[in-house]
Amino acid sequence: MITLACRRHDIKLDKLNLSPYGVNLVILAPDSADIDVREYESILDITIRGGPYFDIQIFESKATDMDVAALKTEELQSLWQESFFRELTWEDKAGFIFKTQPDQSSSGYDFRHFKIIGDREYRFQAGLTGTFILEDVERMYKAVK
Repeated sequence: MITLACRRHDIKLDKLNLSPYGVNLVILAPDSADIDVREYESILDITIRGGPYFDIQIFESKATDMDVAALKTEELQSLWQESFFRELTWEDKAGFIFKTQPDQSSSGYDFRHFKIIGDREYRFQAGLTGTFILEDVERMYKAVK
């Protein structure tokens, strides 16, 4: 078991094997996490919610490029065009964390992380149900890395 501390509160993260949900991945998540799986034609959408500070969305599809760095660059270039994108906060070779500001009164953080396993592409991001502070997003990024 791994415990990652944050200012909001401590969240204990355990290994979560997603193979029973059709995805050959193991990530870290709260043991009480709810998992929702939806399939849209050729894309599998897995949402893992473990309270208000942990919400990860994973998209699995046939790989369009076997180069994770190229996927990351393409996604980053796309996000630069979005009105809510404010700044790149941190990056590594497989992903990044960024600041968002959907309107003048609120801001938050999100992330993208990419993996290629076999012929499958995995795109990880913060879930759509909340606004997250940097510490939340850093925890979620580490959980999928």
